[in-house]
Amino acid sequence: MSDRCYQELRCKKEHAPIFEKMGFTVRDEAYAPGVVELVDEEANYAHYNDMPNDIPYLGWHGAGGEYGPHAFACDGKGYVDAGMNSNGELVVRVSDRGQPNRADLKRVREYTTCEKRAKKALGIKDR
Repeated sequence: MSDRCYQELRCKKEHAPIFEKMGFTVRDEAYAPGVVELVDEEANYAHYNDMPNDIPYLGWHGAGGEYGPHAFACDGKGYVDAGMNSNGELVVRVSDRGQPNRADLKRVREYTTCEKRAKKALGIKDR
């Protein structure tokens, strides 16, 4: 069975073939100097178990039937993802008592740290 979603990412141009083998296609070769944007409109389970963890890239995927949208980043040393809403904002669940979920907070912090390192490795400046 499959559960497909839209997924896009940015990586160094020389790493694009790794993702093209997974089903991504280059959408924009001028995203930033030496960086390309790739998309997979039918990513099976958002390539969850297939994403490399030894090259820098970052991106997001939409919701599938069994999972919500996530932002993801890899700094070349590890992969981190975090849940997001339909507006692309990172999400932290809150209990009935109004307390933020600690695991979600930790995950968002790990993601934002990894995203900063990935952007630096890719030469992408924050906008």
